[in-house]
Amino acid sequence: GLSGVKSIAGYDGSMCALINNGHVKCWGRNEYGELGNGTVAHSNVPTDVKDITTFAAMTDAVTLSNGGTCAISQSGQLKCWGSLGPISSAWAMAIPGMNNMTSVSSSGLITCGIDGVGDVYCFGSNQYGQLTGGAATYPPTLTPYKIAGLSNIAMISSDYLNCALSFDGVSKCWGGNPFGALGNGTVGVDAPTPVVIPNLTTNQQYLMSHGLTTIAIDSSGKMSGWGYLQDNFPSGPHTTPVAMNSEPTLQFKSAAVLLNSGICALTTTGNVRCWGSEVPSRLYGGQSQTTHFWLESD
Repeated sequence: GLSGVKSIAGYDGSMCALINNGHVKCWGRNEYGELGNGTVAHSNVPTDVKDITTFAAMTDAVTLSNGGTCAISQSGQLKCWGSLGPISSAWAMAIPGMNNMTSVSSSGLITCGIDGVGDVYCFGSNQYGQLTGGAATYPPTLTPYKIAGLSNIAMISSDYLNCALSFDGVSKCWGGNPFGALGNGTVGVDAPTPVVIPNLTTNQQYLMSHGLTTIAIDSSGKMSGWGYLQDNFPSGPHTTPVAMNSEPTLQFKSAAVLLNSGICALTTTGNVRCWGSEVPSRLYGGQSQTTHFWLESD
């Protein structure tokens, strides 16, 4: 069993828990070594991540993505395991140059971290020039690049489209833009360097991108979304932010995208609201529906 859990993270059948004593335990799917226990055997019980003593006790210290896992040690060193672009390891390995990290976000393509002064460093895929700020290069690299145009960053979201939110509430995104999730009114025009999201107020408190869909929440709890919003409120795609709240009295704190056809969001009162066609099939194993609906969970 698990006790003294500080935070949890999961992706596609794998779960990890950050324990209050700094240890990390993972369980579930382990096809690429994403459990970090030195094997590629699945496990239905939590197992210790190998070659790790302590991790930073912060809510976002552990992140899982498609085939890989990353966490931050108490010294601020980023360590990753599984299959993450240039990384293929069944136990935790330190990422050179990713020091003094306070937060991390990872996908199967790219991993980004925020350091102690609010700068952003990323490694992995550069197929849209998102690491170097210029032309695409191959193959994925383990060398971290400092992302120009970003400073004082509070939150980072990484995929083939990356987004960053500064402490003063300014939202910026960069990378691949096949469905307008960049938010600047374009489709298919990639951005190798961060661009400010127009038509979005500067008092945002939450920002995340799923690659095809981007969600922002401002300080009043109002949610905006853009990109590939199939079967969501309102239907898309949209290339600039549009209001997502169907009930004006609702105030949101954070959100997650279920693939590309469902969204779940945490309200300020502690409830979870979900909508879109992916919700019944992903959460309950039911049949997908094309109608919009709200699911409230106490």
